[in-house]
This record gives sequence, structure tokens and C-alpha cells, in this order.
Amino acid sequence: MKTLTLSLSDAAASDILDQMDWYEQQADIRLGSRWERSVYLFLFRLVRYSHLGPLCSFKSVELAGFGEYL
Repeated sequence: MKTLTLSLSDAAASDILDQMDWYEQQADIRLGSRWERSVYLFLFRLVRYSHLGPLCSFKSVELAGFGEYL
């Protein structure tokens, strides 16, 4: 089985942190921290258990070939 890795673009990491800040401003620091932790746990699980579920195929030209990495 192929070992997968996950790398976030700077924009994606920035979006996660921006969203965490928004939750902190709307509620409190605990909610922002919980949200950030949940996002990263999901991403780690996605990589760890990437072999589960059906293979993907995308019709969009922009995503052509992307399913090969899932």
C-alpha cells in the first residue's frame, strides 16, 4: 500500500487559523482551539485511513487525475 502524506498550502493553513480566530471572537478561545484541533484531527485521519471507502473519479478538468492520489 502506498504511504500518503498531506501538505497544506500556505493559503489553506492561513484559512484554518483565520477561522479559528473568528470562532474565538464569536465565542471564546476554547471554541477556536477545539475547532482547529478538530480540523487537524480530521486531516490526519483522512491520511491514515485513506484506503477506506470507494475510489474517486472526477469529471472536472481541474481535478482530472486527482483521484489517483486518494
